[in-house]
Amino acid sequence: MEKNTALIYEVNSETDFVARNEDFVAFAADLGTLLMAAKPADLNAALALTDPSMGGRSVAERLTELIGKIGENISFRRFNIISFDPGRQRVFSYLHHNGKIGVLLQISAKNGDALATGAVEELGKDLTLQVTAANPIAVRRDAVPHTIIAKEKEIYYSQAQASGRPQNVWDKIVEGKLSKFFKDSTLLEQEFIRDTSISVSDRIKQAEAKAGCPLEIDAFIRYELGSEK
Repeated sequence: MEKNTALIYEVNSETDFVARNEDFVAFAADLGTLLMAAKPADLNAALALTDPSMGGRSVAERLTELIGKIGENISFRRFNIISFDPGRQRVFSYLHHNGKIGVLLQISAKNGDALATGAVEELGKDLTLQVTAANPIAVRRDAVPHTIIAKEKEIYYSQAQASGRPQNVWDKIVEGKLSKFFKDSTLLEQEFIRDTSISVSDRIKQAEAKAGCPLEIDAFIRYELGSEK
């Protein structure tokens, strides 16, 4: 992470043994440095990058060379770069279980001085742990992709039809199930894992009271090794 840029990326090996290999560790570290410096537009552009740290080769060529040397498949699957304004935004990071889950979370404040307070520091730690453990799909319900909502509704209507309940209550059944889905799946509506008597939104309000200004959770990114999410 730099002053106004944060990076999350995933490099996979088949075994934990290789993940501890010196060449693998060095490649992963050099790749992170290169990604931060070059800020490629997408994965193809990242794989095409050349650098002395890669022996003058491209990232893809260095990866192929490393696979041949170690004798196990290694993949650079994805990356994401967040650019932010440090005057009003702060990004928190967390690595869990030997790097098998990584999280970036961005918080903004109307008063930029609040970002340096202990209240925001503690909130950032709490919410990166929340995203790690509870695996939300979006910050708030209006950010959930329409395709996901449509799929959930289809499932709930099928369940309502199979329930034997009158057709005139199906919409209410679907509405109730969808509300529970949002509570389970969106960060702001989830139960706060460190105190399940309150929601994450309630936890943010506590931090706002201590920081003395409104706070906004702008975005989060969660990578889990081998997962598409």
